[in-house]
Order: sequence, then structure tokens, then C-alpha cells
Amino acid sequence: MDSLQGFICRNTKINLLTKDDGLRTENLIRLKDIYSELPPYLNFKDGSDTNSNESITINALGNRYNGRVPSSSVVGANRVGRGVSTGILHIDEAPFQPHIDVAMAAITGAMGAVIESAQRNDEPYGMILTTTAGQLDTPSGRYIHEYVSDAAPWTELFYDALNESDLGNMVRG
Repeated sequence: MDSLQGFICRNTKINLLTKDDGLRTENLIRLKDIYSELPPYLNFKDGSDTNSNESITINALGNRYNGRVPSSSVVGANRVGRGVSTGILHIDEAPFQPHIDVAMAAITGAMGAVIESAQRNDEPYGMILTTTAGQLDTPSGRYIHEYVSDAAPWTELFYDALNESDLGNMVRG
């Protein structure tokens, strides 16, 4: 995420949805630490940038990284998901988030138009899932297990795709 926000993207919002305030803070501190280690000619942060426990900005590039946490209610999970109207999303520890199925349904709808715009403009987009294994006997753990199991398995053959269309055909099998 740091290379996207710090070098590649321009005028881009990136969202993190993680299981609680503690992990949100840890993720943002990790990013801040990375930026603090960059030499000045690679660090575009300045005094006008936000450096809170909920977001980081790099105003010189027009980029914002927002940390979000789930809601314990179905209505709140839908609201959180609809608030993620960005083309780049990192979901961390999804099996441990209440009503992740509701949030992800709202997320994919909210991200749709932004992703289409990113595709047209040859900009980065996508959803990154990182997690430790969840429990299959919980609704969120089962949902994420099925979500990931339904995805295309990774293969180095993807690197051999002739173009984006060919890659799409390989992924769809």
C-alpha cells in the first residue's frame, strides 16, 4: 500500500477495513514508519499532511489512506461497505469482522464505478485480502473461506498472458 500511495497513485483514495481500532492503528503506524525511513527525495509528505490514527495523506500527490473498522450491526456493516467507494481496498482479518458478508456486498457495489474509471484511465485498482485463518463455524469465517475458495488459484502461468484479455480468460478458466 505504501508504494501505491507514496509513488504510483495520484489523486487516489485507498481504504483499509480491519477488525478493530488496534489493528487500524498498527497498520497506520507501520505506514508512517515506512515513510519516515524514506530519503527526502522519495518522501512527498509535508506539514500539511494528515497523520492520525484513522488516515494518512500525501497532499503533494493528492492521495489519502483511510483506516476503517467494521460495525457490529447489519445496518452499520452496510454503511461501512457503502463508504468504501474507492478503487483500492485492503481488507485485513475479514473472518473476524462481524457481518463481513453484508459489508463486502456493499463494498463491491460501491467500488464498481470507481474501478471502471480506473480501468479506463490505466490506474491501479483492486481488493487485497490478508488474514490469518478464520473459523469455519462462524458466519464471517465461513463466508470468507467460501469467497477465497471460489477465486482463481494463483499460478505463475498468469505471467505468460499476452495481454489483459488473455489474462482474464486464464483466470476464468
